[in-house]
Amino acid sequence: MPANPLPWVASPATALAAGANAPPARYLNDAAALITARIRELADTAVRHRPPWMSLLGQPPANPEHAREWLRHVGVIAAYREQHKVTSDDPRQVLGPYAEPGRGSPPKILSEQVKG
Repeated sequence: MPANPLPWVASPATALAAGANAPPARYLNDAAALITARIRELADTAVRHRPPWMSLLGQPPANPEHAREWLRHVGVIAAYREQHKVTSDDPRQVLGPYAEPGRGSPPKILSEQVKG
């Protein structure tokens, strides 16, 4: 097993140390909980600090259901930005600078969620 099989989880070894013989499902559930908590933290931080890249995303909707969906989108974008080390604050390119033709681009689903 590689030293860090899930690089987006802070420390998989910690989860395994509690019970090396624990079923993989428990480990995966723990990893999912850590990832979900991190995404929630990133979304909350983005909403609280309102970085320039969020300006075109507007304010949270008044409708609670729509506000939850809006916050989920902010979390996806913030997590993408963190994972791909996007440092640009250009609100027209929330997923970072566009790739040169033929060099790849952000996943289509993320681009569609930004338009959302």
